[in-house]
Amino acid sequence: MSYNNSPCPRGTVFYDDSRTVPAVAGDMNRLEGLPVCYEDISYVDKATKVSGREVKAILVKNVSGIALKPGQLVTWATGYVGRKVDGYARTTGGKIAGIVDDWLPAAGAADDQIFNLIVKGPVRVKSPTDNGGGDIASGDHLTADTATTAAATNSTTGGRAAKIDADTTNLTGEYERRIIGIALEANLSSNTDALFDACVDINIAD
Repeated sequence: MSYNNSPCPRGTVFYDDSRTVPAVAGDMNRLEGLPVCYEDISYVDKATKVSGREVKAILVKNVSGIALKPGQLVTWATGYVGRKVDGYARTTGGKIAGIVDDWLPAAGAADDQIFNLIVKGPVRVKSPTDNGGGDIASGDHLTADTATTAAATNSTTGGRAAKIDADTTNLTGEYERRIIGIALEANLSSNTDALFDACVDINIAD
């Protein structure tokens, strides 16, 4: 597997200030769904390799109408699985497309932008905006959390990762589909709206 050969490197959007957005939308359709792979290197020091894991991503287009923020969980646009995302995950245990590239600046990926959607490997994910999800310990299974406000819209309280409920003892069948990955570090419930390390494994065929 070759690394870092993406036309849209991690931490960037394809149509940044150095590129002109094409007048014909079809000119960028060729990038939608392109699989890319990166080494697991430090976000702080790009010269430092963190582990031997791979970080797998798909280039997707944001059609949500809002900017999608780094580390947040997003969903596929109807009819465009594997190509376009339409906003934040908003229901507990809901299916997700992947994680918005956590290396993006705080402003995220604007509407109509092409960006990296992380689907496998180490990535930082966003904790809930309230402390209702409880403390997350390293090794806890993670799932999509319910948006705390405006659940039917793209409120930024959506797109969060929380641990699987403690009373969920059967992690097979329907429950198994709720697992998006595991926490690589602890995150206290008091540390709300924060990025923390996780390892995700999203099955886009699910």
